[in-house]
Amino acid sequence: MYSQTQTELSNKLIRLPKVIEKTGKSRTRIYEDIKNNAFPKQIKTGLRTVAWIEGEIEEWIEVQKKTNVTLHNDTSQNISREVSRKYY
Repeated sequence: MYSQTQTELSNKLIRLPKVIEKTGKSRTRIYEDIKNNAFPKQIKTGLRTVAWIEGEIEEWIEVQKKTNVTLHNDTSQNISREVSRKYY
């Protein structure tokens, strides 16, 4: 089970500058990815204010890490096969 701190962290609302800091994405890229359903959607917290649920951003980051590791491994295997065919 999650500890109290982990639960609070996952439900905490964070603003755009923190999302940019955590993800390394630009403001434009974040909104493009939201439009393409490739990034967690923001929550309207005021008339002109939005925020993101920190746990959703953390989860998105973890999925990206796993996806990149899988892609890297697949690419490495394909490169190894190509090198084997080419040079041996």
